[in-house]
Amino acid sequence: MKYAERMPLEMKNPRESRLRVAIRIRPSNIDASSSPAHIACSNTSVTVTASNTHSVQQQTATLGTSEDPVVVFSPGQSNDNVASRIDVSAMVRDCARGDRDGLVCCYGQSCSGKSYTMFGQGGGLVHRALQASLGLAAGGGGAAGRFRVQVSAYELYGHTVRSLMGPRHGQWMRVTKSEDINTVLELVVQARAVSETNLNTQSSRSHAFVIVRFESEFNDAELGGARPAGPDAATPGATLALVDLAGSERVSKSQATGSRLQEGIEINKSLSALGNVMRALASASPSSSPGASTQTIPWRASKLTQLLKAHLRCHSTIWFILCISGEEDHAHESLSTLRFGSAVLGVTLRAHRKEAKGGRGGKNIKTAVDAPAVAIRDAVAARHWVMVYLCWLMAMIMLALASF
Repeated sequence: MKYAERMPLEMKNPRESRLRVAIRIRPSNIDASSSPAHIACSNTSVTVTASNTHSVQQQTATLGTSEDPVVVFSPGQSNDNVASRIDVSAMVRDCARGDRDGLVCCYGQSCSGKSYTMFGQGGGLVHRALQASLGLAAGGGGAAGRFRVQVSAYELYGHTVRSLMGPRHGQWMRVTKSEDINTVLELVVQARAVSETNLNTQSSRSHAFVIVRFESEFNDAELGGARPAGPDAATPGATLALVDLAGSERVSKSQATGSRLQEGIEINKSLSALGNVMRALASASPSSSPGASTQTIPWRASKLTQLLKAHLRCHSTIWFILCISGEEDHAHESLSTLRFGSAVLGVTLRAHRKEAKGGRGGKNIKTAVDAPAVAIRDAVAARHWVMVYLCWLMAMIMLALASF
């Protein structure tokens, strides 16, 4: 079977970013060399068919068309293929030059291959991104000048954000050699919350974030004497965020109880909130149908969406890698993943306003796509509580007067 080699087209407007989608099919335990019978792949799309357990009726979902294609990774394709097709090296170069930020996010049900894609043996996307970063840093960074690479990692467990770097390394760790990459990966894998369920013996119970930050370094002459040179003479640059989301799961299949059950509930709630954000962004995108109603983007519905908000912005390269299982028993979960991908595929992020005068005479564009909506919502909420307080105060005054 031939799979698409071409990438989704770049947005011509530099103030816009179209979210890109890739589908990765985890090999079936029965036949690891080809796509399962219930999954049909073309060169632009993926179709999943699931039998209804309560009747003979079937459900089918398709993601991607010839006009709006998705990138498909068939069973058996390696992490090398994934990194090459989404062009991780190009994302690193854009970040090193300060041209564009980057976000790669793995989404899917539990045991569908998300963590393997990010941190898998032999080198996942995190390992390849850091390797590419070191290669550029060793070459001097080209036109961007010298730069240094720093890494931070944290997890969202329930409602709590916890650092994965350990007290020895602090919040940010500078990466200068291959051994540092291995250290980062070991810290993340060992410190992240995992436990055994009926679906996965090493099930991730948290959303993991690895942030790669690029900082340009200049000396006195390059800055015109504006700032003394030294190890701290660095200008914060672009960031590349690599996110491994915890997997959605059905209690009937995970057989989770106690704390594992509560973890699964919190994971499913946060992923549901992310889906709502994507649908709201899709309806607000310029490609949505004329007359479509505008709505507030529900970023605050979940801690996960609040964290992702910083990376879901225009002038960024954004990939969602949707992982689905090749097992027919998980076909309904694969359908749900494709429906989430349909919302992602319809999102175009746009800058709403411009602010002039960057740090060195340039112009910076504020790119928080939800800024107007959030500002309006916050203002409405503030007015609401002011009115509640005034009504309470008037009632207290009237009661005081009535007592005299």
